Amino acid sequence: MNRPRTKQTGLPENVRERYGSWHIRFNGREKKLCRVADGKEALHRALSEFYGQGSVARLPNMPSVIAEYCKHYFPTLKPDTQKEYHWQYEKIAKAFADFDIEVPQKRDCIEFLEMHCKPRSRMMQVYRDRLVSLFRWAADRGYRTDNPALDIALKGPPKNT
Repeated sequence: MNRPRTKQTGLPENVRERYGSWHIRFNGREKKLCRVADGKEALHRALSEFYGQGSVARLPNMPSVIAEYCKHYFPTLKPDTQKEYHWQYEKIAKAFADFDIEVPQKRDCIEFLEMHCKPRSRMMQVYRDRLVSLFRWAADRGYRTDNPALDIALKGPPKNT
């Protein structure tokens, strides 16, 4: 039996990245699944073939997860706050429209913040907080294993004089 991972990588169980390829360990042996450059779709296809399943169960894409999150989270907010948050999460959904929920990494979150916010602005901190809460919720529901926005360090806005 394999020991639990000490560092979450976002990869399925028993899958490791080695020498530019993804490998799976089973019965004390290791089998190459596919190249890392082929992407996660190829990894999931190779895993489904390895386990003998015909089709791959895909995780939902970001806009559908954001819509589900908003449906769950918004009833706890005041109506004015709901309007503002709806606008912000809509912007996030448009920016991450091409992503499945498991795909975004820290660099994707940083690119989003840099594209949609001024440097050292309060809105940059707000959007980072929205991403952190969204990915935390997704991790709690089993869509992800990590939170890529959690470790993003931002400088605060300049002090008023």
